[in-house]
Amino acid sequence: MNDYFSNNVKKEVDKIKIPEEKLERVIESAVIKGKKNPVRKVIYCSCAAVILFALFISSAFVSPTMAKIVNKVPYLNQIIKSMNETEERKVRLQDFFAKVSNTLSENEEYNGKVDVSMSGFFASDAPTIYIQVENKNNKQERELEKIVNDIAKSYKIRDVKVDIQERHIERHVMSEEDKKIQEVMETAQDTLTQKGYKTSVIQFDSKTNTLSIEVKSGNTNQHFDQIKKNIEELVSQKQLSYKIEIKKKSESKIRDMNWHPIFTSVMDESHKQFKEVIGFAYSFHPKPLEIILKTSLSNGEVKKAQAIEEYARQVIEIKRKELAVEKIPYKIIIRDKKHKEIYIKSYE
Repeated sequence: MNDYFSNNVKKEVDKIKIPEEKLERVIESAVIKGKKNPVRKVIYCSCAAVILFALFISSAFVSPTMAKIVNKVPYLNQIIKSMNETEERKVRLQDFFAKVSNTLSENEEYNGKVDVSMSGFFASDAPTIYIQVENKNNKQERELEKIVNDIAKSYKIRDVKVDIQERHIERHVMSEEDKKIQEVMETAQDTLTQKGYKTSVIQFDSKTNTLSIEVKSGNTNQHFDQIKKNIEELVSQKQLSYKIEIKKKSESKIRDMNWHPIFTSVMDESHKQFKEVIGFAYSFHPKPLEIILKTSLSNGEVKKAQAIEEYARQVIEIKRKELAVEKIPYKIIIRDKKHKEIYIKSYE
């Protein structure tokens, strides 16, 4: 495989300008846990790869140089298309799981008697629905499997695995105070979202009765004081005596948050293209950033490792450009099945 991101390709791709207001999409993490109580929302900002795809193609018609590069990069369009399909599948998986969880919670026979979760490390793989029940029997297993498979079929998700386990289910009944806390947290999140804090983190510490809110830095102390005042008024309306604490996200957390969708794309797309990719890791310390792909390769399969590295590099640059993430030095490390490094390439 050629190095599709030669200097000329990268220079042209870096010229593409993407309107920031268009780059928003909700994605979900690889493991989802069902709740009998209302689920607290976690929102990640990503972007639609199709936007970059459209802009890239339109640039090709305007720039003769870009048109030549499109011809020299036969796999670029396929990668962008694949990335967009992966994001769509993630949304379907999220909706599928929500439907399973809601269906079981609304069923009188299973409401409060089952605990549901879903896992799937790679988005392209078939997910597994884990259902924990008390005193399971064959009839119940067949019914649960049918419910899950029927819903999976409606969402066009194939080969779903259903793992039913017997376990004592702890029944948690929310107190009135718990309900108030949850309502405050949800309303606080809505308030912050309206003020432009779309990725704020809200936590409650029951030991200190402190509602801690973490937001991205960059605003004045006066602005943070106003946010605190708004949340304190909200808590007071619910007749709760809690301390409100506003924290600014550290630069390292902001960096991790910015790179998170890049990491998930590299992980998912590399595995989709190369089934030898079986794991993923990263580390910002020590510098430079290390992006590690774990594989089932043997030590001598250097050419395949190089192909995986080149493909991962393309995904990184496409996603980084989509999100307008600042360029930093990094290196891609390919490890074999014995966790030994068989190929490394650095980028400034």
